[in-house]
Amino acid sequence: MVPLTYIAADVPGRIDRTGALVDPKTLWPTDGLFVVLLPLEVLLRLGAWAAILGGPLLLGAFGASGLVLAVARRRRSGRHRFVIAAVGLACLALAAVAGLVAGLAWSYGAVYPDAFGLDSGRTVAVLGTAAGVLALAGRRLGTRTRSALAVLSILAVTVPIVHVTTTGAEMLTWYLD
Repeated sequence: MVPLTYIAADVPGRIDRTGALVDPKTLWPTDGLFVVLLPLEVLLRLGAWAAILGGPLLLGAFGASGLVLAVARRRRSGRHRFVIAAVGLACLALAAVAGLVAGLAWSYGAVYPDAFGLDSGRTVAVLGTAAGVLALAGRRLGTRTRSALAVLSILAVTVPIVHVTTTGAEMLTWYLD
């Protein structure tokens, strides 16, 4: 969401022309019929923040997605849905424990890297690598699912690379400001 919004709205050009900051919230159409796109905007914004902040927040989003998927896939067997729900709950529990540990370490003044801070896309890259392995090794998955996992894997692995480029740092700073 962040790179597409940044490039499509020509944020650097707008900043050069006006000399003022461009608020990311003003770039999404919300008037008239576009109000139906608000759930999509909220989903994309939450996903962007989870990817930017990473760590426990991203793991929690992954777990919540697993729970939603377990409920939504009614055509699958009960065992399959139970396994997906169990993985989702495990991810949510891990995220809660990691968030609690990070919060306690932060509140007691301990040095904890990336506690509630940017993780430069490392968590997204790890999950992307896992998706790539699943796309390659998941023989029982459908072709569309494996293809989607492969594309998401490639995109996720590029996130930390983009974070260290000049344009990526500018995009991130713009979005966070």
